[in-house]
Amino acid sequence: MHRITKRIKREERFYSHARPYQVTDPLYVESVGINYADKDYYMERERDGNTLFTVYVFEYVISGKGYIECDGEKYTVTGGDLYLLGDQHSHKYYADKDDPFEKTWINVRGKFPTALIKAYNCNKPVVIRKTDASEVFNRLREGAKSNLSYDEWHALAAVCLTELVVMLHGGYSKSADCIEEKIKFYIDSKPRANVTVASLAETFHLSQPYIISIFRKKFGITPKQYILQGRIDAAKKLLTKGHTEIKEISDILGFSSPYHFSTAFKKITGETPYQYRRENTAQKTE
Repeated sequence: MHRITKRIKREERFYSHARPYQVTDPLYVESVGINYADKDYYMERERDGNTLFTVYVFEYVISGKGYIECDGEKYTVTGGDLYLLGDQHSHKYYADKDDPFEKTWINVRGKFPTALIKAYNCNKPVVIRKTDASEVFNRLREGAKSNLSYDEWHALAAVCLTELVVMLHGGYSKSADCIEEKIKFYIDSKPRANVTVASLAETFHLSQPYIISIFRKKFGITPKQYILQGRIDAAKKLLTKGHTEIKEISDILGFSSPYHFSTAFKKITGETPYQYRRENTAQKTE
C-alpha cells in the first residue's frame, strides 16, 4: 500500500510520463513541482513496504518553515533545507501555521536512485542538509516544462538527482551513526554562550525532547548540563588567568547577569567565583 493524503491549495505540478512506471526502469520521474503552501498545507504518505509503490521524495525549502514526522520523531525544516524522505517509511509533512513554507520537489523511483542513495549512505528515513539546491530544482522544473524527449528528460533528471544526493551526503538524520557524538562535537566546537538545546534542535533537525533523551542516555547528562559544565570550566580558566572582571566573564560566557553566573558557578563548584579566584590564585603564589 502507498496511500497519499493531502491538503494543498496552490501548487505547480509537472508530469512527463511517456508511459507508466515499470519495475525494470533505471529511473522514473513521478512528478516535479513547487508548493506555495498556506497554513493548512498537509501531506501524508503511508507505506507498507511494497516496493512496487515506493517513491523517493526530494524537497527543497525555499522559504518559511515546516515539519516532518516519521517513526515517532518530528523534524523542523526551514528555508535552505534540502531533505530526502526514504521510500520504505511513512511520513507526514506540513506547514507551520504562522510561517508556512514554500518548497519545490521531485519524486522518483527506480534502480538508479536506490543504488545512488545507498552508495552515498543516504538511505535513512529522513535525511536533511542545509545547502543551496535552488539552481538544481530550477533546472528540473524547466526540463519538465520543456519539449525534451522521454530519454533526454530522464538523462537531465539523472544528473540533477546525482547532484542532490551528493549535496545530502553527510546530512543529519534520525538514524545517523553516533548522532549523540555529533551533537557533543558540535557543542565542543562552539562557544558555549552560543549553544542552547533549542539551537541544537534547529541545527540537527530533531525535537528537543529527543535530543535530551539520546544525549542523556549516551553520556549520563543532559545537553543543558553539559553546556553549563563547559561554561563553568571556561570560567575557571578565566578566573585563574589574568585579571578579567567577574562581570566581564559573565558577559563573555553568556550568563544573564553576574548574579546568575555566581549562582550557577557555586552550584557546580561549591564556591563563588570570588572564592575560587582567591583560593586558586593564592595556591599559585605559595
